[in-house]
Amino acid sequence: CEALYEDGILRLMRRESAAREKLLQDELAAAELTSQVGRPRQPGWAEARLREHELRNRERRTQRLFEASRRAEEERRACSFTPRILAQSAEQRRLRRVRHFVASLAARQQECLKRWGDIASEPAIDGRGGVGQCASPAA
Repeated sequence: CEALYEDGILRLMRRESAAREKLLQDELAAAELTSQVGRPRQPGWAEARLREHELRNRERRTQRLFEASRRAEEERRACSFTPRILAQSAEQRRLRRVRHFVASLAARQQECLKRWGDIASEPAIDGRGGVGQCASPAA
């Protein structure tokens, strides 16, 4: 029974020693942190930090652009169809409108010629109440 009692006392002493050691370590760490608080007194420190910050930002921007282009390339490779160029220049759009307009003019011209031929083939009524011949389309 006495061995159990001594074992309990040894364990208690070890726990108290570990607690004191931990408290001492915490105090040392806190003291070290408080000594580092504040800005360093070296000249040019702020400018150096600003340059480092700008450099890191530039590197991040470059990395983002690289990742975006890599993702776009992967999407193009995964695409099952060949992409078409849809953008047209102003000149191409103008030519397309002109071609459409010329085609519609030609269709209207054909329609007018057909009507002219139909009218020319019908007998005309002259001013005297009689039926006369209409002039040919060529006239």
